[in-house]
Amino acid sequence: MPRKQPNRGFGNKWGFFSGIKDLLSAFPQATTAQKVAIVAMGLAPATFIGMVSIPGIKPPPWALVTMFVVVIFLLFFVVSVLVTVERGMSAPYQCRQVPTYPPDERVRHAIRGALNEIRSDAFDQIAVKSPGLKDAEIRANIFLLAKIQGGKSDGKWKLVIHKDFAINMNLPAERQLQFAIGQGSTGIAYRDGNYMLTRRLRSPKNGDWELKFQMTPELEAQIEPRLKWIVSFPLLRLNTTSEAVGVLNIDGLNDVPDDDVLNKLATSVREKVDDIAKALSLQPSTCVGFDQLGVMENV
Repeated sequence: MPRKQPNRGFGNKWGFFSGIKDLLSAFPQATTAQKVAIVAMGLAPATFIGMVSIPGIKPPPWALVTMFVVVIFLLFFVVSVLVTVERGMSAPYQCRQVPTYPPDERVRHAIRGALNEIRSDAFDQIAVKSPGLKDAEIRANIFLLAKIQGGKSDGKWKLVIHKDFAINMNLPAERQLQFAIGQGSTGIAYRDGNYMLTRRLRSPKNGDWELKFQMTPELEAQIEPRLKWIVSFPLLRLNTTSEAVGVLNIDGLNDVPDDDVLNKLATSVREKVDDIAKALSLQPSTCVGFDQLGVMENV
């Protein structure tokens, strides 16, 4: 005979108590003003209950009704504040707005023109310090997030290069690179929303790149072996401080040992980079859950 299951109660069955727990956990994250309001409004119902529980005090019916309505209103207010705080806590972690891949043809054409200008500016500035520099040795690309179809990464979201956004990248395998968020200088710039200057290690140890980039042998084999440095700009969404919609890279096949040269170059093209970020931010987008993005953490 089947054992009778214990009665969990109405609240447990419908997630009532777990919902209350979630709301209460939001209280420490509230602002000082919100905490004061919650405590003040929460004391009123407690006061009402205390008053009607005192022997000998019998408020008239109209007073009871009035106080009951006020208590319900105050409780509703407290719950609404806690819900607002709880949603504010979870919203930034629920998803990232990812522009539709690829952008439409008109936008791609405009972005490629701007990317070519940035690359040309970079070449002109570096050529001053590096006589004999060849135009083909300064390259530029843009990585955008896309859902991979087919292959061993089928269904995963990776940072890829659209063919229109690969300038002077002449190795077919390199144009097929796929980085997870947090992988390679591109993936870290996308994840953290920070500018990066990356150099190939002069004395290779465990590969040609720092361990924090989590480069696999397969990815290393795809990269141009003459690549010396990469300047990575996260393309930040409008009105955000660190949410990237893509990554723009300028890199070089020649050695530029002075960091100041590359950092000054980055500063000089920042406005044009921001223009590209703005164009991508205005594209239609999809909210992709962070649980689907497979973000890689630092080693």
